Amino acid sequence: ESLRLLRPGGLVCFEGVFADGRTVDSAVQPAEVLRLRELLRAVRESTTLVPALLPVGDGLLCAVKRG
Repeated sequence: ESLRLLRPGGLVCFEGVFADGRTVDSAVQPAEVLRLRELLRAVRESTTLVPALLPVGDGLLCAVKRG
């Protein structure tokens, strides 16, 4: 929903995307980690977003909406 409301040039950020390393762990993960992986994949594959993943805290994913 936030992406629909975001204007071109707008910034959206998601914190905690490393999930204590669980997003890259191949072991079976809880549903919230699977949803986080889906978010990461959607942002990465989006043609309307320019993402940047920052190693701050537990991971900060920021993305700018293309104009």
